[in-house]
Amino acid sequence: MTSTVQKIQHPAPTKHAIGVPVGCPEKSLVFVLLYDIPYMVDYKKSHPDGFSDEAYDPIEDSRQLNEEIRDAVLAHPRIDPRAVRFYTDPYLLMRDLATCHDRVKGILNFCDDFNDRVELMSIPLLFEMYRIPFSCYSADGLFLSHNKFHAYSIAKQLGIPVPRSYYITRDMVGDFGIEAFPVVVKPNNMGGSEGVSFRSFARDPEELREAVEALLKLFNELIACEYLPGMELTLGLVRHEDEIIPLALKSMQFVNFGGNPAMYTYEFKWDESRLGDKQLFIKPFDGDPAIKERVIDDSIRLFEVLECRDFARIDWKCDAQGVPRFIDFNENPMFGNESSFLYCLEQAGYTRRDFFTMIIDNLLQGMN
Repeated sequence: MTSTVQKIQHPAPTKHAIGVPVGCPEKSLVFVLLYDIPYMVDYKKSHPDGFSDEAYDPIEDSRQLNEEIRDAVLAHPRIDPRAVRFYTDPYLLMRDLATCHDRVKGILNFCDDFNDRVELMSIPLLFEMYRIPFSCYSADGLFLSHNKFHAYSIAKQLGIPVPRSYYITRDMVGDFGIEAFPVVVKPNNMGGSEGVSFRSFARDPEELREAVEALLKLFNELIACEYLPGMELTLGLVRHEDEIIPLALKSMQFVNFGGNPAMYTYEFKWDESRLGDKQLFIKPFDGDPAIKERVIDDSIRLFEVLECRDFARIDWKCDAQGVPRFIDFNENPMFGNESSFLYCLEQAGYTRRDFFTMIIDNLLQGMN
């Protein structure tokens, strides 16, 4: 599938003074919510064991992202720099929005962090309450996509293959109704592979009980999924105005995993030095074109049905017969230097600046 979108020419950024704009139309403010660096610094200090990968600094990466977003916003030919207000603190933005929402014409919401603060998901509800156009993700979309059991149910109704799965809560003790093994147990509402480890892999009822008991100490809802032993596929999607653009399809093969399950665990995702002799072989998918076409078509259908706004990352994993099954939909994926979404974007020939400009274009279209 070939996009008709032309690469975007970027003028030099314009200096501006942040504050109440002078000489702008009455309803002209554009709020831009960036990465909350102070929060991320405090979180890292209180969780030193969670950031052992010395090769990647997510805070410095986020600082770079904030600068790139600022440049893209201020350089956009259809935005008046005098009307822009930048925020890193989401609560400060919400305070100002409550006092001057009648002047705000649109909101670019790039706020994210590596801790997935639950309250960030509810921020779009405020934008919707004031009926202000905004970018990136909606509360409804996140609710539908972040809950794996909901997302799998929707995909099944669309005829999209998913792993056989079982919903588990603290109220369910003993018999989970699972007869076919092996299965992988993981949190139902978490992203970033959180809670996924080799201990999540269960070959029999006893291992299943142990995995469930361990995870229920940390999470309220779990999902036990049929184990899929094949390669993992990741597709990025970007909307530019009226077109949904499929990016490159990334493939990940699991090499030298031996008796361990072929799983991309939380530890590996955040620190690949823990792989040891194991290897993750990553490249653009070059297999059966029919498989690629089906993954793209089904991903676009999910993008539309799950009410996605600007971009998404959709993960698939192949079963023993090589058939990809939908395993995860992320409506607000990370796009930092180590992210799968950035890999898909760059392999498709786009820069991160192109990506930011597309999102700004989408907001401007909704503001008209």
